Amino acid sequence: MEELLSNILALSLPTQAVLLLSFLSISYIIVNIILALVSGIWSILVAAIPRHGGGAQEGPKAEREIKKKPGKTHKKDGAAGGPDRHADSELFINGLRGHTDTVTGISFSSDGKSLATACEDRCLRVFDLTVDIAGKNIPFKQFDLTRHGVQDVAFSASTTQVAVMTQGGVRSAGLCFVDVSQKEAAIQEHIENIFSGKTASGLCLRGSGGSGAAGNTPVLVAAAPNTELNVYLACSTLPLLKRLDTGGFNNYNVAISNDGRFIAAATFASDVKVYEVEFDRTGNNTGVKKQEDPKNVATEGLPAGKVMISKFAWGRGGQIAAVAGSDIYMLSAATGKVVEVIHGAHSGEIKDIAWCPIKVEGPQGVMTLLATAGSDGRVRLWRGPWPLF
Repeated sequence: MEELLSNILALSLPTQAVLLLSFLSISYIIVNIILALVSGIWSILVAAIPRHGGGAQEGPKAEREIKKKPGKTHKKDGAAGGPDRHADSELFINGLRGHTDTVTGISFSSDGKSLATACEDRCLRVFDLTVDIAGKNIPFKQFDLTRHGVQDVAFSASTTQVAVMTQGGVRSAGLCFVDVSQKEAAIQEHIENIFSGKTASGLCLRGSGGSGAAGNTPVLVAAAPNTELNVYLACSTLPLLKRLDTGGFNNYNVAISNDGRFIAAATFASDVKVYEVEFDRTGNNTGVKKQEDPKNVATEGLPAGKVMISKFAWGRGGQIAAVAGSDIYMLSAATGKVVEVIHGAHSGEIKDIAWCPIKVEGPQGVMTLLATAGSDGRVRLWRGPWPLF
């Protein structure tokens, strides 16, 4: 080995550089071959796992079946059987039971009647919010997606189809639609490896509500932890409209306007990239362009204490919810000031947050509705700090 090293050092610098590049290239190829083999083996093993019926399970019955599953050592405190309360906040309404692991994504339907959740127990759940949202047992359908996994979910214009960002094998992200009006998990047009790196995992999935100009086709935005951002038309075949590069080293979060016209991406570079989805006169999407100089609407300091805000969600009536760890800060969009703080809203990190797009009837009359999902396996509902008039 010492003799080989001496011979290499005796070579000229250009020759040493060529040898180093060759070694790195060969190492890269070997690593990718290993990853491909592991991915193939994983896919085979996952496909062999029983699907537990493969269909949707209804509320309490689903909870009983989850409890009976043997070998579940990762059950969170949000498991189906335990009550969910948050006595310290008057804004707390209810907890949605049924999850057995970290809940990574949530999405309201455009009519506010359903809430879809993505859980690391590889299940998609859709809760029925047409009942008393403060009631003891809110019914839900459960779709077992063991083969694909569930990273994030997004309703678009349709209230019966949920877009799902799947995990796949070895963190390779995929995308599909699931028809939640059926009892079986009817997966439509599953696309694997949606990002350029075949082992790239997904960060988040966002959908427009489709309530903009008449005829506009709603869109879906899938983000990777790196700088990739894919824009899809939200129809059954999921055609790719545009592949974007935010150029910010890493993506942190993505938001899309309800009419599907604007997309905002928060990046590592401490800036927000804004893109506009273009439509022709008939409402068809014609492309996506970057807004070169987006207008700064307002600037306001973060809440006192220099907390690290990880997520924002803009609700009706100028209410903004911000997340820092397991805490929720309610801010006024008009003033930028904090109007309410919920400390320890979850016993673990809050993974996702979403406002219901419509006014709802709650225990104290018409109100805004906020949903949060956490690593504690909980999904919780909260009312906004002031009523809608």
